Amino acid sequence: MRILIVEGNTAATGHTLQQAGLPPYAQSFASVLLSLHPEVSTEIAYPCEHPDGGLPAGSRIEDYHGIAWTGSSLCISEGETPPVQAQLSLARRAFASGVPVFGSCWGMQVMTCALGGQVTRNPGGREIGMARHIQLSAAGMGHPMFEGKPHCFDALASHRDEVTSLPAGAELLAGNHHSPVQALSIERDGGQFWGVQYHPEFDLETIATLIRLRGDTLLAEGFFKDAQDVERYTDKLIALYRDLDRRDSLAWQLGITPDVLNPACRHREIHNWLQQIATAGD
Repeated sequence: MRILIVEGNTAATGHTLQQAGLPPYAQSFASVLLSLHPEVSTEIAYPCEHPDGGLPAGSRIEDYHGIAWTGSSLCISEGETPPVQAQLSLARRAFASGVPVFGSCWGMQVMTCALGGQVTRNPGGREIGMARHIQLSAAGMGHPMFEGKPHCFDALASHRDEVTSLPAGAELLAGNHHSPVQALSIERDGGQFWGVQYHPEFDLETIATLIRLRGDTLLAEGFFKDAQDVERYTDKLIALYRDLDRRDSLAWQLGITPDVLNPACRHREIHNWLQQIATAGD
């Protein structure tokens, strides 16, 4: 099963992540895909640096069985800069190809805008760390992306923008009090897209590192009272990541549920997407 992963970040952001000890988002996503399906092979597209889409040399979109779109530090609400324009263009091509696409956070926002929906800055501010009490809609309860998922769950998240208007052919699958659109699907004209606003591919260490990288901004936005508060919180996240046996104490203190701690539940949406592709290919 050949999967194209679209790197949502610029090369500069990828370098910043690496300096902080994290791989670029596309590489992290590849690791999750490989852990979920033994027959997956992955390649990466870099549209931020290549207006033509940045696909691997000699490859076409139609050569892949699926396309996974990562998160990004970019924000559509800040304007259609060249990196954003390149991704919007690639999203239109990807959807028109008929190849199934999965989008996480930024990936969902890009496809929504590319197909005529709207994404704006969330007036409630940033949702970071945990997206709490995500509730499946009636459509979500019957959608294959959420097979085996609780009807109400928490998830790892980091975003400022949110989807405020759905494109034609879209169906709302989940939402919470912070962002009414936490998941959607789009089907029209032979194209298929599944997207979530949260990050099923992230883990606690990734979230802790992102919070540290954005510490000054989060302090200014009132998430923490001082730098020591940031360190205390992220230290606990990393301790829990490294020793899940402490879930009875740290998980309780942090309010982190089994939906987040259990990889099988956390990755469920991606797993179901891969299964759908594999079944279609049989």
